[in-house]
Amino acid sequence: MSGPNALPSRGGPKWPLALLRQFVHPLALLLGVAGGLAWVAGTTNLAIAIAGVILLNGLLAFFQEQQAEKAVEALGKFLPDRAPVLRDGHVWHAPASWCLATCCRFQPRVRRPTTPENGRSNAGFRPA
Repeated sequence: MSGPNALPSRGGPKWPLALLRQFVHPLALLLGVAGGLAWVAGTTNLAIAIAGVILLNGLLAFFQEQQAEKAVEALGKFLPDRAPVLRDGHVWHAPASWCLATCCRFQPRVRRPTTPENGRSNAGFRPA
């Protein structure tokens, strides 16, 4: 493991290349060859259907990839900037991008259930 513990950002718009990648996928190319053979064999309806499948598959895969990237970016906003770290017996708050599982031991958060004895309800608490 090397590099910062952070989600990579993609920078500017890369959608034309991402869309093109869906149509030069090996399975799409194989279907293209099959469509070409169907056209040459005189079964134009089959060739048109295969072309439709290639187009529909490419567009659906592209939109799904775009939604997944947006979801990752939205989840990245929930990541903390700093993390409590236990090093050499001392707890300090390091930038979260510095913390790797191989070099830092994270301080565990203790989740205590609420009980009627301490004045709080324990409704909705599920032990881990």
